[in-house]
Amino acid sequence: MQAGRLNRRVRFEARADAANVGGVVKADWATVFGPVSARLRPLRGGEEMTAARLGGREVFEVYLRGCAGVRALTSDMRMVDVRDGRTFNVLQPPMNVDERGAEYMLTVERGGVDG
Repeated sequence: MQAGRLNRRVRFEARADAANVGGVVKADWATVFGPVSARLRPLRGGEEMTAARLGGREVFEVYLRGCAGVRALTSDMRMVDVRDGRTFNVLQPPMNVDERGAEYMLTVERGGVDG
């Protein structure tokens, strides 16, 4: 994967429970991996993608360099664009695109329910 194509800095977060003084448990997000360089590519076409756009959701493919942190990502995490703060829900765990472990792709959604 060419470094010039990695045009975003992203981090991945997972839910972390934190109790406040009153004993009420409030779920918050904690960083588990990143920031790392990534490439975001909007998905186009197909009935499902059109329906998602009409519902106010955007679906993207995210390309990352392979490492242990990328392989540990799950669909209950979210991705945050470090530059502008946009959040994306991870829809599917990373797939090994090149079958060598050097490049991974995952699908994320922006505009849906947060977490």
